[in-house]
Amino acid sequence: LHYEEVRINTPDIQRNKEGYVRITCNPPGADIRYTVDGTDPGIGSALYSQPFELCAGGTVKAVTIHPENGSLSAVRQVDFDICPRNWKIHEVSSEQADNNEDAARAIDGSTATNWITRWRPDAPAHPHFIAIDLGEVLTLKGFTYTPRNTADFNGTIKDFKLFISMDGRNWGEPVSEGQFDNIVNDPSKKYVHFTSPVTARYLKLVALSEIRQNPWASAAEIGVITK
Repeated sequence: LHYEEVRINTPDIQRNKEGYVRITCNPPGADIRYTVDGTDPGIGSALYSQPFELCAGGTVKAVTIHPENGSLSAVRQVDFDICPRNWKIHEVSSEQADNNEDAARAIDGSTATNWITRWRPDAPAHPHFIAIDLGEVLTLKGFTYTPRNTADFNGTIKDFKLFISMDGRNWGEPVSEGQFDNIVNDPSKKYVHFTSPVTARYLKLVALSEIRQNPWASAAEIGVITK
């Protein structure tokens, strides 16, 4: 008989729209130790047993414990800002709601779902936009954009403008504009910092172009930077 040693992977850390963090690992059932104070986890750290609330944001670090020899996996670290628990879509230029690609998917806390502009029966041209009601007035230092997690990355925004508002009607000049850094070669989550903090209740991301000049715009998640 061939004996294969049990292998462990670094844990996966996800947070839902309501702000609850869930940590999973492979193999399932192995112990997971985690911290939320910035220190690296070890054998003596908190044992993960069920999702925990972290809506205000923070750093979660976790390791998987080998079930046979007690060795540790590599550390997984995820930094969270405030959760989108109270956020709503204020307005959107276009969405494909009949294919579960409505605008609310961009603020549902899951990178497995997507907002994409209408692609049938027609495909409106750029610019596209998505406007979000944050539910409260916040001091913003920037925003984040996570592209669709699909093989072709269709709709990934290249050139953008970002507007803010207190009332959802008056937007003024953009507080940030340009291209997402190296997004063609690295379609990962992008962090865009403003030149100085701003105060707003609403934000609007305007897509001016797509990485392959397609007429669509899409997003897995849009977030804010307040920390």
